[in-house]
Amino acid sequence: MKEKLINNLGIKILSICLAFFFWIIIINVDDPVKSRTFTNVPVQVLNENTLASKNKAYDIVSGDTVDFTVTGKRSEIDNLKKTDFIATADLAELTPPFDAVKINVECVKNVDLEITMGKVSALTISLEDIIKKSFSIRVVTSGACAPGYASDETEVSPALIEVSGAKSVIEDIQEVKVLVDVTGAYSDITSVVEPKAYSERGEIDSSKLRFSNNEVTVKVTILETKKIPVIIEPQGDPAYGYQLKEVVFEPQEVEIKGESEELKKISSLPVPVDITGLTEDKEYTIKIQELLEQYGVSMVGSENQDVAIKVIIEKLIEKVINIDRTDIQIKNIGEGLQYEFMALPDVAYGVKIMGPESELSNITLETLEPFIDLTGLKTGNHQVALGFKLPEGIMILSTDKVGIQIKPAKENNMEEENGSSDNEDIPDVPVSTQPPVVTTDPPSQTVQPSEPSETEEEQPDQEGEEE
Repeated sequence: MKEKLINNLGIKILSICLAFFFWIIIINVDDPVKSRTFTNVPVQVLNENTLASKNKAYDIVSGDTVDFTVTGKRSEIDNLKKTDFIATADLAELTPPFDAVKINVECVKNVDLEITMGKVSALTISLEDIIKKSFSIRVVTSGACAPGYASDETEVSPALIEVSGAKSVIEDIQEVKVLVDVTGAYSDITSVVEPKAYSERGEIDSSKLRFSNNEVTVKVTILETKKIPVIIEPQGDPAYGYQLKEVVFEPQEVEIKGESEELKKISSLPVPVDITGLTEDKEYTIKIQELLEQYGVSMVGSENQDVAIKVIIEKLIEKVINIDRTDIQIKNIGEGLQYEFMALPDVAYGVKIMGPESELSNITLETLEPFIDLTGLKTGNHQVALGFKLPEGIMILSTDKVGIQIKPAKENNMEEENGSSDNEDIPDVPVSTQPPVVTTDPPSQTVQPSEPSETEEEQPDQEGEEE
């Protein structure tokens, strides 16, 4: 039997095959082969300068990420991560029609793997001519300055910048701007910042562009601020029979900025509004910045802000009130003098007033408190205007004058004893039928009669002096 086993070649070969077969089985049971798929691995583009040297720019159509499957031993596959792979597309390998280049995937670890690409195996691009265009740089500040301060003028150097890139990208640029943070600033700021290009949709990827200056220098002026009230100043008068009732406006105060000395010169912002000849309400819109320019200061925030104004006009009506002499109070008669009314006791006096209907309905003799002021009047016969205590918004159109005789108190007593008088009555002047010019300026609360002229004041009776 021993000899049979040793000398039998077929058995020997079979033994070797069985041994190899069992070895393979053992290996696969301990560390089997495994496959694993990685997705969305970014593709790096190499040798971009190859196209730039030909004055061409590219835009990726597809293939900026890639999927692939790796096959290998389970012990090695399980330890792999997406970052262990590099996917590249070398633009130097572009061949006509210059619209696609193969994507290569490599593992950075030294492992034995088989890599199978997914559906996308090439980077597809579109080519455009590179163009250049110059843009002015706009400075945009962010953040809030220290309390009592605000940013003002800005200076940027260089003021113009040249941007190059794909034609479609350059034509999409709306502006180039730089951002400067002024948070907490109370003095001028100088910063070196990076310019950015923007379209209607927002910031454009700077990797697609080349700037003639990668950095620019920006200076931001910081000024003191101050809040002042807005004061509306109506100019002119409404039409006859109308008056200004109210002015409504917004904003009622504005925050301004400027040099310290200029800020000291302005404490309010007067806003003139012409209301001449108005018979109804009217609205106005006035640029605040235009009003501030004369003071050498400007607004904090939007310089396009307006002050919105509405003037409210109301119609006036007229009313006549009759006054008996018993309703008239006599004030300030001189020492040693006495007075007498020169008209008959039943004569009434009139006053024509004008004002809003809501106010006139409440006006009575008690409200007007009619009086005559005899300050400075000497003996003789006088025509004296009635005075009144007028509520705000009420105007006198016309009023009767009252005939008053002033004489010494002693002489008057003697005449009373003798039952005679040498003075003749002077008739009172009736209410004027023609209204005077009416002004919308608010009258004072108490209207005083005017001082008598020399022609109004008469001399004492000559006949009495001869006696």
